[in-house]
Amino acid sequence: MAPTQRNVSREACRSREQVLADVVRIACEFTEAAPEHIRETSTLEVDLGFDSLDVMEFLMEVEEHFGLDVPEDAPDRIRTIGDAVNGVLQLLGEDQANEPAG
Repeated sequence: MAPTQRNVSREACRSREQVLADVVRIACEFTEAAPEHIRETSTLEVDLGFDSLDVMEFLMEVEEHFGLDVPEDAPDRIRTIGDAVNGVLQLLGEDQANEPAG
């Protein structure tokens, strides 16, 4: 099965650069900022203008896109695009560690 924009396979998500590109693309859905102006250090609220509802919706989109279960306390811990990327990579690593060998 080839990865789609909405359902990316675990193998396609391994590189930090790809996760960053996908997270930036998702963030662009909630802001008028162009992708080339969004950096890992961009803050969701100050730099991108997200309100608390935008943050929640952004995280829900990230969760759906990568097929992850984002922890309920994530909105309190994710302040930047880089935080979101790190969280995705961590959750992907945990998911891969919990998959049965075979």
